[in-house]
Amino acid sequence: GDVLGAPGEGMPVLAWYYRDAVNSEKSLRFNAFRRLGDTALFLTGFFSKYVDASGGLGYYIDMGCGAYDQASTAAGRHPVMNELARKFSPLVAVLNSAAVKTSIGQEQSIDQLFELHSRDPNPASWRRLVMRKATPMLRMMRE
Repeated sequence: GDVLGAPGEGMPVLAWYYRDAVNSEKSLRFNAFRRLGDTALFLTGFFSKYVDASGGLGYYIDMGCGAYDQASTAAGRHPVMNELARKFSPLVAVLNSAAVKTSIGQEQSIDQLFELHSRDPNPASWRRLVMRKATPMLRMMRE
């Protein structure tokens, strides 16, 4: 069944998905790890504010990346899963940008924006930081 966070919260607990994937039969392992990766990617991409509040973006990104890597291994180095594992952070940034443009996601804190930018520096994340007037902080950190 679906594994949810604390009652009333509705946030999937990735560690439980991981436990289920690791303990699954070998024939089911690919789908179990793919489910974990897909869940982590969706949540970090579209709901990063809530993800950050529930355990940190870094944890979810690491779990998603690792899950896709395990799915790839379970399928004999599946090329799509391998690429999802390698490009997880840039994919989070793309989905996050879509969420911001479509108002699906909530406004992110400067800390969240900075963490996403530090994991995958790109023009879109830089523009969001500039719009929030966070560039002096970034300049000081680069020096």
